[in-house]
Amino acid sequence: MFLIIGHRGCAANKAENSMESFHLAYESDFSMIELDIHLSKDNRLVVMHDDSVDRTTDGSGKINKLSHTELEKIKIEGKYKIPLLDQVLEQFNNKVDINIEIKDKKVIDELAKLLAKKSIDKNKILISSFNFEALYEVRKKIPDIKIGVLINSPIKLNKALRFAKKISAYSIHMNNLFVFKYHVKKVHKNGFKLFIYTVDDKKKALKLKKIGVDGIFTNFCDMEV
Repeated sequence: MFLIIGHRGCAANKAENSMESFHLAYESDFSMIELDIHLSKDNRLVVMHDDSVDRTTDGSGKINKLSHTELEKIKIEGKYKIPLLDQVLEQFNNKVDINIEIKDKKVIDELAKLLAKKSIDKNKILISSFNFEALYEVRKKIPDIKIGVLINSPIKLNKALRFAKKISAYSIHMNNLFVFKYHVKKVHKNGFKLFIYTVDDKKKALKLKKIGVDGIFTNFCDMEV
């Protein structure tokens, strides 16, 4: 099955990493929703790509210097609430798979606590990162979770595959600019799924499907392959 994964929801159609964007991705029948998290000043898991609110909201400041109460007063694009991860999981965990991208180890303890709740279906969660050290920590603290290893260059593929085996990862995530059939075969031969980011051109998506990749991340809610 070829997966279409909503990158930060449907970031080209609705404000990235907003509940409205996630709803649109779900309504578009995407296979999975991808999002990013950071830790607030009071240890809440905040859904946002950057480590500050400056680029996407009407506020300013580093997320780790802002409390949840302060973040509630800030709006994405001046109109959408900044979601917390537990709010997103409450809405979507039983409906669609969710890829949680982490940037560092700081979020892992709170993430482990959240995913330990009985109401959470961990089979529908995939945790990914470029940070190998963070993923190693994830495997230790959340042993039964699916893990995706992110890389931004095919030069790093061999290292990523060795690491993926070490932590019993589920998937490798590669940049769409550097993917060829050789890479697909190599990843599959080593026992992993291969997901490609970020693909917004339908011709490119069809080409990637044809050479055997397992899914793509896209910003557009009308992506059909």
